[in-house]
Amino acid sequence: MANGVPNGRWYRIVPILIVLNCISYMDRYNIGYAIAGGLAPDLGVSANYGGIAAGVFFWGYLVFQFPGGHLAERGYAKIFIAVALVIWSVLTISTAFVRTGPELMAVRFLVGLAEGGVFPAIYTILGNWFPARESGRASALFITNTAIASLISGPLAGYILSVYDWRALFVVEGLMSLAFAMIWIPLMSETPASARWLSSAERDYLKTEFAKDEQQAGDRPTARINILGLIRDRNLWILSAAYLCYHIANGGYVVWLPSIMKAVTKQGIGIVGVLTVTPFVLSFVGLYVFGTLSDKSQNRRRYIVVTMLGFALCFSAAAALSDRGWLSFCLLSASGLFLKPTISLFWTLPKVIFGKDTVGGARGIINGIGNLGGFFGPAIIGFASTYAGGFETGVYILSGFLCLGAVLMSLLPGIVSGRKEHVVPVSQAIPLPNMKNA
Repeated sequence: MANGVPNGRWYRIVPILIVLNCISYMDRYNIGYAIAGGLAPDLGVSANYGGIAAGVFFWGYLVFQFPGGHLAERGYAKIFIAVALVIWSVLTISTAFVRTGPELMAVRFLVGLAEGGVFPAIYTILGNWFPARESGRASALFITNTAIASLISGPLAGYILSVYDWRALFVVEGLMSLAFAMIWIPLMSETPASARWLSSAERDYLKTEFAKDEQQAGDRPTARINILGLIRDRNLWILSAAYLCYHIANGGYVVWLPSIMKAVTKQGIGIVGVLTVTPFVLSFVGLYVFGTLSDKSQNRRRYIVVTMLGFALCFSAAAALSDRGWLSFCLLSASGLFLKPTISLFWTLPKVIFGKDTVGGARGIINGIGNLGGFFGPAIIGFASTYAGGFETGVYILSGFLCLGAVLMSLLPGIVSGRKEHVVPVSQAIPLPNMKNA
């Protein structure tokens, strides 16, 4: 118990979700290492084709975003994730056996289809366990999964590729995912009500805090609406567009980081696998600093803008100085300070803006649309590498999208910057009758 607040859930819930998303992240982005390790020439395809194959995952990923979030809000998050985990593990292993470019495209799409809906389901579980005053830190701690995954996958991929080949990479990481699928159900408690290990003090604390959150929401409507009502809400589309801009840059950065570092440092794939760890080590610092600052001020928007612009500055400077070798490497690494805080802070916003019965579906739509950036980002850098003679032009375009995303954040209501005001989504606003004329 820290400062009188029971904290058992921090040690029981967050680590399990971190491991789950580590596995998801590794299976999503291992293709970046496979490309650097010779996948494209082995399959007889270009670098541009490889970038598109890396990103086609996100078209499949889109399909189950809303259904996954919707089911999760109704108590099916745990079983939904379990089924998805088994399916995408098997599909990851099957990627090792593709022989042509179209086969690679098809399997990558199916892996995305299987992983779709898992992310909003995870955030539903986090929302069940962490009240508003803890949500920034909980989200930041959870997002460390991507940094942890990179700390593991970089050296692991480098070793496998230096000893075996890219096909072995998919087999090993798919088997790791399948092993975790076997223990997910007994490990996870979806809500405090289902957790037998939860102390009575912590259970009472959570009831009190969630009651306060409901009270602070005031008279914000929470009536259930259908998807047609939700899509009328302008805030949904602002968040979706900003998240799309972020993921265009993030997708291009993560997928092409091994290849870019290999190009600027002139090192072999084994060393590059270790070097790619550096940005994600620095991301731990960024997650802690910006998560803490945003929780203190409750001004989520300010720090999202700061991190998006910081990412854009470091990434574009690394491209501009690509001929300076290790200086470019340092700037690529510095991008890690801003890479992950953006996403951890971003996912505190839907719960603030939307009613409790619509937030699950909203998360799914935002995540699905935003993650399409994972298709466009790698494709943009792949196209630049093939037709512009280098990755630099693609990086400048991606940095421009980050700046656009920062501008879009200014269009959100003041409540996301810590102001005490209520948000009534357009989809839920109902005009009241004029009582004077009644």
